[in-house]
Amino acid sequence: MSEEKSKEQNNVPLTRDEQHDVRAIINTWKKKLTWDLLVDKILSQLKIKISRQSLSNPKVYKAINDDYHAKKAELRGITPEIAKRVTMSDVAMLEKIERLEAKVKIKDDTIEKQLVLIKVMLANASEIPNYDITNITKPRND
Repeated sequence: MSEEKSKEQNNVPLTRDEQHDVRAIINTWKKKLTWDLLVDKILSQLKIKISRQSLSNPKVYKAINDDYHAKKAELRGITPEIAKRVTMSDVAMLEKIERLEAKVKIKDDTIEKQLVLIKVMLANASEIPNYDITNITKPRND
C-alpha cells in the first residue's frame, strides 16, 4: 500500500514532515481559520484526509494545536506576546480608561455648548444700548 493511499484511511498518524507541512499551512493562513477549513486545506494541498478531532487533539499533535490557537489569536489581533503581558488588572484599567475618555468627551461637549451660550449672551448684551459689557465679566463680591 502506498503512503498516499494509507493517508486516506482514518486514524493514520501524520509523519513529522506532514506535521511540519500542516504547521506551515497554519502559520501562513491569512483569513478566517477554523478546524474544518484547515482539514479541507490539508486535503486539497497535501492530499491527506484527517479528521478535525484527530488534528485538534493536543495530546497527539501539540505543536499543531498550539500553532492553530496562536494563529487564531493573531487573526483576532491578539498576538501571543500581548496575551502573555496582559493581565486582568490591565483589562480593568483599560475599561476604566475607556469610561474616563467617554466622560471627558461628554464634559467637552457640555463645555462647548456652554461656550456657545456665553457667546450668544455676550452678543445679545452688546446690542443693549448704553450698557457697558464689561459689567458682565466683572468679579462679584457675594
